Amino acid sequence: MAKWQKVKDVKRGGKKIGVMLENSSNHNVVTLLNPHGKYQKYAQELEKGIKLTNEGSIKRDANGKAIPLTAADKKYRQGYNSALIDQSKIFNGGKK
Repeated sequence: MAKWQKVKDVKRGGKKIGVMLENSSNHNVVTLLNPHGKYQKYAQELEKGIKLTNEGSIKRDANGKAIPLTAADKKYRQGYNSALIDQSKIFNGGKK
């Protein structure tokens, strides 16, 4: 059974956006993003028009070319970001 241990917090711009975990049995390292981290990643992908990894590097196909976003990918990312903005407005509106 895989045992995952926290390696470090992932920060961008001074704000925590996720956590990096390592599997102690095979030493695979993965990065998990929180909602704000996903928002930032999706915003960058929409701006550049290509897919990115959770670490921020460009995803490439077998030939080494950057993988472009499809129309469905773009719509999903726009919808996710829009929903997150709506949620934050609702949350912040209740604080007044």
